[in-house]
Amino acid sequence: MAILGTIALIILVILGVMVLRVKSDPLEKQSVRTYVVGSTDTTGEFLDGSAADCDNPVPRHSTDTPVIPMWHVGFRLFLGMVTTSIFTNAVAVYLLHDVDIDRIGRLNLAYRELTLESLIFAIVATAIFLLASWIGSLVLRLRVASSGLRLGFVLGIAFMLIQYPGELIVRKFSSQHSADSFLLAYLLLAPMCCAGIIILDCHRRRSADRSSALHC
Repeated sequence: MAILGTIALIILVILGVMVLRVKSDPLEKQSVRTYVVGSTDTTGEFLDGSAADCDNPVPRHSTDTPVIPMWHVGFRLFLGMVTTSIFTNAVAVYLLHDVDIDRIGRLNLAYRELTLESLIFAIVATAIFLLASWIGSLVLRLRVASSGLRLGFVLGIAFMLIQYPGELIVRKFSSQHSADSFLLAYLLLAPMCCAGIIILDCHRRRSADRSSALHC
């Protein structure tokens, strides 16, 4: 039963990736137009002071920046967490036998319960990430580039790869209460860190685009 559940979860993840790929193909295009010497500003004059035709501005350089909704990145983050949890849970249960005392000898049940907990954990973390990234993008007026999708998936993988070893170390050297506190703090802070990384990456790319546009 646990194997069937794992296979079904893997299939759902693959289908989710395929659906997201289909939806994100026709990326919305946002035109970023930069005016330099020899082009017109909003007043209808060339930047060198000469007159110009307001109906026919002459842009020196323009670029099209692909724009995607932030929830696409959040979904990739969720996929990365769920995919990684399938393997980390299997290692924890079947290799390390890191289960409760009443689940010893009932590893399949322990794996199902741990997978459900990981799914809920990933949903809550994704919600916190979306909230933090939405606030950050509004404050900085940022748009997410297509590279943010790959970065979101990588951050989801790293999220789970750090979470279980950290929790295991805390449980080995402290009480269960400390482990629960660690999980709560990690659940609140780690998604915010992921959102900060995405926002900083978007800000860096926007600055690079502006710099390259000015030098064209």
